[in-house]
Amino acid sequence: MSIFESNIRTFLTAAYDGKKKDFSQVNHLFEAVFDKNYINLNGMTLNYDEIRSIHENCVALNSRASDIRIKSSHNNKVQFKFRVANSKFNVIIHMKGELKDDKLIKVCQFSCAMTFDIHAYSLKYMPIIYAS
Repeated sequence: MSIFESNIRTFLTAAYDGKKKDFSQVNHLFEAVFDKNYINLNGMTLNYDEIRSIHENCVALNSRASDIRIKSSHNNKVQFKFRVANSKFNVIIHMKGELKDDKLIKVCQFSCAMTFDIHAYSLKYMPIIYAS
């Protein structure tokens, strides 16, 4: 298992365990996964601070991650897929990314399948969710 694989598994299982917590408890794990120059290119550009805010909001909703699958290559490329669920949404995220120093520097989303109650949930909490 690569350093990145270990770090993202640790982050997702600790941050997204379905238990109430403050993001400060897992921020060091987030920092081990995401490079400070991180950029997400999915029709809308998200930087490091914006992706951190998304994760903060998901953690605040007591989200649970499951079905974590990670595939790394030797040329700093990675694919990962996982499910995040809470009382507001249930989403499967499939992404490909580039690594720099074992951290995500650039990510593009392959697909995003979701179910949630649109009336009970504001998309401001998870701007990464949109039609793919």
